[in-house]
Amino acid sequence: MRSGIYKITNEVTGKFYIGSSEDVDYRWEVGHKQALNRNQHCNPRLQHSWNFYGGDKFTMIIIETVDPKKELLLEREQHYLDTFKPYIQGIGYNICPKAEGGDNLKHHPRGKEIIQEWKDKYSKLYTGEGNPMFGKKHSKQSIKEQKKKAIGRYTLNWFIERLGKLEGERKFQERRMMLMNRPKSCFINKETIIPSFLGFKHKKDLGEKQRRTKFYFDTRWNEFVSLVKSKKYSQRQLSVMLNIPRPTLKVRIKQINE
Repeated sequence: MRSGIYKITNEVTGKFYIGSSEDVDYRWEVGHKQALNRNQHCNPRLQHSWNFYGGDKFTMIIIETVDPKKELLLEREQHYLDTFKPYIQGIGYNICPKAEGGDNLKHHPRGKEIIQEWKDKYSKLYTGEGNPMFGKKHSKQSIKEQKKKAIGRYTLNWFIERLGKLEGERKFQERRMMLMNRPKSCFINKETIIPSFLGFKHKKDLGEKQRRTKFYFDTRWNEFVSLVKSKKYSQRQLSVMLNIPRPTLKVRIKQINE
């Protein structure tokens, strides 16, 4: 069992976390890695970085061996917090500037005050008239520029430019597998299950999507008519509930109203 002050470092960005423990190896394997891999770590800064870069980009070293006494450990941990200042967001992942045996807002000396400050700040910025876009709409030119900026996002080259070749390729494949394996929602009732159309956005998939749409209207047309005439759902709600593209939905609703 090793007792002391440890440092968890992101080898890609150089940012780090300082902590102390009477059993550093157990703290690293169980206290940190298991929680991070389950996406349940109490430190949101460290968790976000772990999710984005991957656990294999983080290393842990002991920077000072200390006798397994809580008072000594906290004293030496405070020394390193004061020296390296990892609680500054651009430097490290620590949240609390003081060594208090915890590192989340619950243990932060100003935790409740910080939470209230966040609530006050963002409620004024983004609620009602405080929202910069309140009562406004994006111009066609603005929408066009936003679409232009989005071209190439999340492609292989996009990841490589930001993370380097090896890490970029790994992150690209990770996102690709996530999209391929994401669950597909279904419309389920007592008589049938309609497969979801969500996630189909490539031209090669249009044939399958069109077949599924046709299958629904051929087999469930009366049910669709009753849903539309009930006027309980908006077009957007019907589109999501039935997994039918909105342009197709509008055409079918027009047929009913004619």
